[in-house]
Amino acid sequence: MRIDNTFNVREFDVSHLEGLRALWAERYDPNYAIRREILFKWLTERNPYLKGESPYYLLFHKDRMIGMLGHMPLEITINGGLKSFRLSHDILLSKEYRGKGIGRFLPIGALTHDNSLTGAL
Repeated sequence: MRIDNTFNVREFDVSHLEGLRALWAERYDPNYAIRREILFKWLTERNPYLKGESPYYLLFHKDRMIGMLGHMPLEITINGGLKSFRLSHDILLSKEYRGKGIGRFLPIGALTHDNSLTGAL
């Protein structure tokens, strides 16, 4: 999804890990950032419900990563039937972009990739 010519939303892949580390370092104290990366690796590499899909979308301004949105794949039982869905969580936007309405493009961009995104945590 393109917000304009300079903003776009992309699915996470491992080449984006350094950009995420920079976002975490900007937002969290160093000890928490380390724990955050451990959790992130489980969510992106070991979550049994991934089914080959990326659980994160990233917002870029030009070539700079400025935000992230998690959408955890889950399965629940509704009326006796197993249903797959995505739960939005873990939204983060770079400090210099906050308060300008740019963060709203993360869930909009994620929906253009995956319309099973539901709920928020």
